Amino acid sequence: MNALEIAVFQAKDPNTFVAKQPDVHRLLGELFDGYVASLGLRSASDPAVFADLVVWSSTEAATAAAASLGDQPELAWFHDEVESIRFFDHFDTELDNEMLTTLSTAPAIELALLKPADAGAFAVAQQSLHTNHLAHSDQVISNTVLSLNSSGVTGDLMGWMSAGAMESMAPKMMAEAELVPVFDPANEMMLFMAFNAPGSS
Repeated sequence: MNALEIAVFQAKDPNTFVAKQPDVHRLLGELFDGYVASLGLRSASDPAVFADLVVWSSTEAATAAAASLGDQPELAWFHDEVESIRFFDHFDTELDNEMLTTLSTAPAIELALLKPADAGAFAVAQQSLHTNHLAHSDQVISNTVLSLNSSGVTGDLMGWMSAGAMESMAPKMMAEAELVPVFDPANEMMLFMAFNAPGSS
């Protein structure tokens, strides 16, 4: 089982950051043990918001890299360019380089992160969402469950054929009785955003 690191942040200068973002992913592979693959994303609605998805061989490798990131002079500019962190955490995942490459081809990438009101009911409904609905849709390029982590956060990472497809399917899924726990208003939504993938590594 790999570990998926998700970092969502706002950049001080979006134009500078988008030009340098590929360098971050290249350096992660060069500087840290346990690096598997990564993908840089940019928000479809806010050009100053970016996300990095980084797959590591283990949670231990991910946390070790995160702890020493600030000690790398090659990445000093990265810390200077980040205005604020909106989300940072790790999830156990089956994602690998091939699956991340497939996700990168999606015109619209949806990232939903939340703390469920009822973790057990949510997990059952979430599995149904991915297995019985998303997996059979010709509008979905890639779909990944972000299993409940040690922080009590879970979510979904989905690649859509278009932003319109993502928006049109939502009401249909919300009407399914078996999926009610997924859309429970008591869930604490931490982040829900659509991204584009300008490049991958």
